[in-house]
Amino acid sequence: MTTVAPAPAGESLFIDGRWRSAAAAFRATDPADPRRETGAYSAATAADVADAYAAAAKAQPECRTRRRRRGAGFTTVKTAYIRSA
Repeated sequence: MTTVAPAPAGESLFIDGRWRSAAAAFRATDPADPRRETGAYSAATAADVADAYAAAAKAQPECRTRRRRRGAGFTTVKTAYIRSA
């Protein structure tokens, strides 16, 4: 598992392994009570979204391989457990 360091001051988007500044921020409210603010969030630009999408597509093959290896490990443990019962 990869550990991500806290965001440096002024940077709030984590894209492709790096922190970057958001172009803007927005505040969200509770739909049931619009007077209640639920938080402030970073607003990504279209370029930020495109960069994040490209980074996710680049990372997908490695994630798929990890998932298969982890699944194989679970199958081995499950088989050993069933045989010992």
